[in-house]
Amino acid sequence: MPYKKLSSKKRYDNVPYRLEYIHSTVKSIFKVRVMMTIMKNENRETGFGKRLAELRKQRGLTQQQLCELVGVHVSMLSNYESNRSQPTLEVIRKMALALDVTADELVFDKAERQPQMLDKELLKNWEKIDGLPDDDKLAVKKIVAALLVKHSVELAVR
Repeated sequence: MPYKKLSSKKRYDNVPYRLEYIHSTVKSIFKVRVMMTIMKNENRETGFGKRLAELRKQRGLTQQQLCELVGVHVSMLSNYESNRSQPTLEVIRKMALALDVTADELVFDKAERQPQMLDKELLKNWEKIDGLPDDDKLAVKKIVAALLVKHSVELAVR
């Protein structure tokens, strides 16, 4: 949009406003760049790559060993661990299987994940319960709720 030619008096009256606008715009851009840098650094320290490296080391695997299990090149795994690159869903699936974790554990931070059951036998039984008729499911829910109340009362009494 072309600027309207202002008289010299009006043009100078607008200078402080324009300077203030430019100043606030520059400050906003600077704040956004700082926040992006902080977020980028936080992701490098706590993101997918860090979880991948920690899980690999906990399992006693070298990068080369994990690469052989997953079928990716070592340089690619290095890029994943340093958050320079993101794996495909298929690679995430293979990594989860190789590291014996769920894809959720690999991809999401602990605070972002849904609670999970560590007792595999109990988990299998819960999956079987899902196939029961609704009235039996309700009975199981009531029994579990009663057991949890009993446990919390025992803890409170101690």
